Amino acid sequence: MDHDDSVAILPTLDKTWSSWDLTFTDKDTSDFVAGQTWGKQGSNFYLLDRVHGRMSFPQQIEAIKSMSQRHPESSAVFVEDKANGSAVITQIRNYISGVIGVVPKGDKTARASVVVPFFEAGNIYLPHPRWQPWVREMLG
Repeated sequence: MDHDDSVAILPTLDKTWSSWDLTFTDKDTSDFVAGQTWGKQGSNFYLLDRVHGRMSFPQQIEAIKSMSQRHPESSAVFVEDKANGSAVITQIRNYISGVIGVVPKGDKTARASVVVPFFEAGNIYLPHPRWQPWVREMLG
């Protein structure tokens, strides 16, 4: 990424956290497991890491542990307390600090609409695709 004017250096973050939406199985017809680590500095939010895939219960636990190891500065790990989230929370609380179960309110569309203004205002930053190639897939 040498000499690329579109690349910005990540600022010192005020806080960092992870958020997870889990599923029951890793079957081809199952929903995807979605895990993200975000950082915040002032009014801006920075996507730092992402996990997205179909995973079994043990794979979900390992994915959360792995992300926590990659981002030890995270102050909280929010896990959606639905599907098998309750079981995962029980399993990881003894290994990871700051695990918090969250019961979502409203459907996924309603929850997504809450963050739209942050995108519209330019307060959301994604990693450069040359640093994190999964950004292309996410935006695709």
